[in-house]
Amino acid sequence: EKKGGTSRVIAGKTGLAMSRSIGDWDHGKVGVIPDPIVDVIDIQELRGDVERRLCHGNAEGATTDDEGDNETSCKSSGKVHLFAISATDGLLDEMAPDVFAYRIGHSLYKEEAPHILPTFDAIVVEAAEGWGARYRDDIAIAVSKIATL
Repeated sequence: EKKGGTSRVIAGKTGLAMSRSIGDWDHGKVGVIPDPIVDVIDIQELRGDVERRLCHGNAEGATTDDEGDNETSCKSSGKVHLFAISATDGLLDEMAPDVFAYRIGHSLYKEEAPHILPTFDAIVVEAAEGWGARYRDDIAIAVSKIATL
């Protein structure tokens, strides 16, 4: 990489800009990793985890069995909002996913929270500042609401 240039993998006479490497299996032999990182989440398992966290230690709505232990049938009145985030490594290298997921979740679902666009701006600026004076990777983020359970 030249100072001020772009990150590229050169194979013969062709070059590949790294921001466009997903799915480019032909360049795998020269170091490109074409497979995106994908997390698959079981929605029902997630719902159960959220309900357990909402009920844990919450006397309201939780019942006890004969030994005084909280039953696993604690009923929660909380809603679970599911949304998907797609982010580039320029963001993921500088900010933990749970940090920006929390901010985005609040912007999407809390009335008193800032609108989603200023939230995106703040996340991108914070990640860019984390890169400092060194080369800064591309930073992009996309969000999609999925469901409310």
